[in-house]
Amino acid sequence: MSKIVYINNKTYNLPLQGENAPWGEEQADIINAIIDALNTLQGPDDIIETSETILNTSGAKEIITFHFNSSTVRSFEAPYNISRRITKEITSYTGNGVTTIVVLSYNHNLNNGDTVTITDTSNIDSTFVITRINATSFSILSTFNGSDVGGKFDIELVESGVLSGNYSLQGWVLAQRRLGDAKVEFDINSSGTITYNPEVLSGEVGSHASLLKFFAKSIISV
Repeated sequence: MSKIVYINNKTYNLPLQGENAPWGEEQADIINAIIDALNTLQGPDDIIETSETILNTSGAKEIITFHFNSSTVRSFEAPYNISRRITKEITSYTGNGVTTIVVLSYNHNLNNGDTVTITDTSNIDSTFVITRINATSFSILSTFNGSDVGGKFDIELVESGVLSGNYSLQGWVLAQRRLGDAKVEFDINSSGTITYNPEVLSGEVGSHASLLKFFAKSIISV
C-alpha cells in the first residue's frame, strides 16, 4: 500500500507500513526530490545574510565570507546593501558679494552719489550706492559679508543592488546592477572570492563607518 505525494509538481508513490518489497527505488526517488526541494531554500553553496565592514582605504580587498567554490558553483545571484558614513566639519565659512537692484522710474532726477531712502529696512544694514543709468533708471548697489560659521554634519552614501556571476572554462564573469552609489567597485578573482575597492572618503579622523550586507543563491554544477 502506498500514498501519492507531490513534490515540485511531480508525483511519487510513498510506501506505507506493510508495503511489500521492492520499494527501495521509490523511496530513494522521494528522498532525492525532497533534497532538491530543500536546496531551493538553502543550497549547499548558498550564503546566508552576512555583514562585513568596508574599510576606507584604497586598493582591492577580498571579502573572505563572499566566496563561491569554482568546482561546484555554476552561477550565483547576490543581493547586497552598502552604507558608508563620514563626518565632515566646517571650521570657517565667509560669504561676500554684491547685489544690485535696477529701478525704472519717470524722470527720477538722481545723479551719481545722491542718496535714497529705502523703507521697511528691518533686515537691511548696509551702505547703498546710487548710480545713474539714464534719465529714467538708476541702480542701487549694496555689498554684503556673511558671518563665520562652524559645525559638523554627517554624510551617508547608500547603495543596493545585485551581483551576478557565471563560471566557465574561461573563468569567472561578474555583472552588477545597482541603485545609488556608495563609491565602491566590486570584482571577483580567479578563486571565486568577491573583492571591493572603495573610493577613499575624506572627513574627520575616526568618523568613517561602513557596512556591507549580502546573501547569495547559487546554482551548482554537480
